[in-house]
Amino acid sequence: MSKINVHPDHLRKSGGKLKDFGGQIEQTGSKLEETGQNLVSHASGDRSGIGSVVAKAMGRGVEVTGKVFKEGGRVAGSAGGRLGNSADLFEEADSTGASGLKKIHNDGKSKSVTGGSSRSGSSVSASGGSGKKAKSVAGGSSRSGSSVGSGGGGKDHSAPAIPGGGGEPTRLSGDLPDPHSASAQLPGLLERHGMTQDEFDSMRHRMNQPGGTANVSHDEALKWRALREDIPLENGTPVQKVLNPWAAQHYLDNSTDDKFDPTVSRGCFARVSDAGQMHTPAQNYEGLRLDYSGTPFTPGDQSVHVLRTTAEPGNYSVPFGGPTEEGRANIGGTNVWGEPYTGNGFTGSDKYLVPEWDRQESPLRNGDTIHELYADGTSRQVAHYIDGVGWIKEDQ
Repeated sequence: MSKINVHPDHLRKSGGKLKDFGGQIEQTGSKLEETGQNLVSHASGDRSGIGSVVAKAMGRGVEVTGKVFKEGGRVAGSAGGRLGNSADLFEEADSTGASGLKKIHNDGKSKSVTGGSSRSGSSVSASGGSGKKAKSVAGGSSRSGSSVGSGGGGKDHSAPAIPGGGGEPTRLSGDLPDPHSASAQLPGLLERHGMTQDEFDSMRHRMNQPGGTANVSHDEALKWRALREDIPLENGTPVQKVLNPWAAQHYLDNSTDDKFDPTVSRGCFARVSDAGQMHTPAQNYEGLRLDYSGTPFTPGDQSVHVLRTTAEPGNYSVPFGGPTEEGRANIGGTNVWGEPYTGNGFTGSDKYLVPEWDRQESPLRNGDTIHELYADGTSRQVAHYIDGVGWIKEDQ
């Protein structure tokens, strides 16, 4: 095992307990929510006076509390599941490392590291023999991550692409990809649709250039579309969108100025499992390609507001199309929008793999939230939505 002070079995055990606890909390939340709804329903039918008003208010409070408990339980259960996934990743890493070391020392002879070289660990000598250069460990080349050396005089090969990453650089934030994210599920998608990582990367890169879906062949576009349609948006899936400053302020103020309706939302959304990898305004600017014409956003913004809700799939569709009529026809879409819109169902980022959905204008849901994300990577919830009441700002 590796020297990380975390044992996979312990992770699985802790993850299982956390998942069970989350399920209990979620179940309690559901019961509270149902109780609150019953109180509201009963109070609505009772027109006897102030008592019914108080009961109705209490009912709404209990209902909101239930939603909070239910969401907390869901998050805890999800975290427990991720601990189990982390255990699998640790074991896989150890197995891969052990296999790599075994290949390096495949002669089976016991070798000792010489202590006389000024280059730490640079040579390995067999007993009684002349010193030989040690084989390079993958990633140990002096060329920064660009090649993997065999150490045996053979040709260097390009380092393999990160699964789901499309060759994108590893981010050192310590985050593991959400197991439900497109990045984590991409290897399975590629296998099901008979596409290699290189083919995916090539099409993705070309469609991220000006012209979008017009930059690939018709056959490539249809193959890409089939893969994109295999990425689900299930009922109740947490989704989010970045709000422009004007809309954010109107929501927070429950303002109807300029014909704004703070009880509805529309536009492009991403699953939280995909967008959650972007913690700062600059990361969202890149990952969501907020550099469109007339944008109010900049990479240097100190904060941005994000609306989070849960999906009702009937209100969402994959925005296939293109920035040109040629691209729209190529992929069989319905939209011709301005760049950096790609028309392929993903944002045009080379760094973050983010599927997007277009939401038709529809009412907000009880319990929806607005969060503020800061440049230092922290965030806080700033408001929550109560159906029939509006947006309630959180205490500072």
